[in-house]
Amino acid sequence: MLRNQGILPFAVGLLCLWHLGLRAYSLPIPMTSDEGEYAYQARLLSEGGVPYREAYCQKPPMVFFLYRLAYAAPGAKARPGSALPARLLAALFSCAAMVLLFLLTPSGWGAASRLCAPAAFAALSVEPIGDLFSANTEVFLCAFLSFAALALLRALSEERKGLAMLWLLACGVSCGAA
Repeated sequence: MLRNQGILPFAVGLLCLWHLGLRAYSLPIPMTSDEGEYAYQARLLSEGGVPYREAYCQKPPMVFFLYRLAYAAPGAKARPGSALPARLLAALFSCAAMVLLFLLTPSGWGAASRLCAPAAFAALSVEPIGDLFSANTEVFLCAFLSFAALALLRALSEERKGLAMLWLLACGVSCGAA
C-alpha cells in the first residue's frame, strides 16, 4: 500500500494527527510549574521586561520568546493563566519535528523505515503516554535540532559553495535557537 511514494506525505500527516490525538487529553490540564515559569517570563517580555534581570530562570531564553509568541496569538489573552496557547504551539513544533525526522531519512529507504522515526517520536514524546503533555523546552528543542540536522545534511550535499554556506548558517542559527 505504501509503495507509492506519493502516499508517504499523507502517512506522515496521519501520524501527526495521531500524535495530536495523544496530546489532546492534556490540553485543558492546568500549567505545570515549568510552564508557569515560562509564561511569567513571557509576560515580563510583553511588558518590556528582560528575562534573567527581573526574574531568575535557569532555562534558555528561546522558550520565553516562544511562549511570548503563543500568548500574543489572537484569542490567547481571553484565557489568562491557560496553558492552551503554549501547548498548541508546542504541538505544532512536535508535528514539525515529525516532518523533519521523516525528511532526514534517506529517500531510498522503504516506506516503513521512513515512517519509523516520526511514529516513534509521536508515541514517545508524550510523557507519560496520553497523560500529560507540557509545553516544555524539550518539545521546542526537538524541532530546532531536527532542522539543524537537516540543514547540515543539505550543506554537506550542496555543490554550490554559497548555498552550502547558507545551509550551514541555518544549521548554526537553529542550534543556537535550541
